[in-house]
Amino acid sequence: MVILYRYPDGSLSGCASMRHARVSDVLKPGAAGVFGGMESTEENRKRSARRAAVEMRRKIRNGDLRRLLTFTNGSRDGWKNHREALLQVLDWYENHGGRELLKGSPLVVVPERGKNRRKRLHVHGAMKSGYRLDYGAIIRSWSAYMTAQGYISTAQYHRWHVGDEEGRGKVALSSARVCADYMAKYLGKDFIEDTERLLNEKRYRCKGVCAPEPRRLFGMTLDEVPEMLAGTFGSRLEVCGWFEGEDSTYGGWFIEVGAPSG
Repeated sequence: MVILYRYPDGSLSGCASMRHARVSDVLKPGAAGVFGGMESTEENRKRSARRAAVEMRRKIRNGDLRRLLTFTNGSRDGWKNHREALLQVLDWYENHGGRELLKGSPLVVVPERGKNRRKRLHVHGAMKSGYRLDYGAIIRSWSAYMTAQGYISTAQYHRWHVGDEEGRGKVALSSARVCADYMAKYLGKDFIEDTERLLNEKRYRCKGVCAPEPRRLFGMTLDEVPEMLAGTFGSRLEVCGWFEGEDSTYGGWFIEVGAPSG
């Protein structure tokens, strides 16, 4: 099956894949430590991170989100886990004035644990660009919300800033694809250490972004896919790379199609 997702700039991405069923894939009654009928191995965790990254990329590109944000918790101990960090950012956004301060922009957020000695959690976000934000009002609102939740900062405020640590994405990155790639790199980091994460729990959260509707094409073998895509998209076909699991039970073509010229 070939699934392609179309984005506002006219570009597409997706994959062509198939899966071979095995007897060992069947979920046995009472089995423990399984996900989708398979043992929860390191390979399955990596596969889950890849799926989440693809899904999040689609939403960022479909929403044309190009601006990066960072939310921090300035209290001594910070957030306990990824879920708490994500849900509090979204609660501020939905119920405490965040949506209005971000000019009604859709928002996609993903947590990251810092690299320093304390390894504190912070949350990265992606939003629309093209208009001025009132940084002072956002910092005051975010700090007041965090303080009301019981997080007391020794600096008297909770840090919030636009762009990454090097200042990239402060106004906007060059495209939503670049922003999506930047955000996706956080999905596979230190989620194994998050022992409170529930089975099937999202590794990221989003508000106001709809997933693009896929175009599905049937009736061909995987060997025929590259030729079909080259004939359909010509020079716009930027990536058509084969991927395969270590146990060879699944595989397919990863596809990227550029936007039309002009």
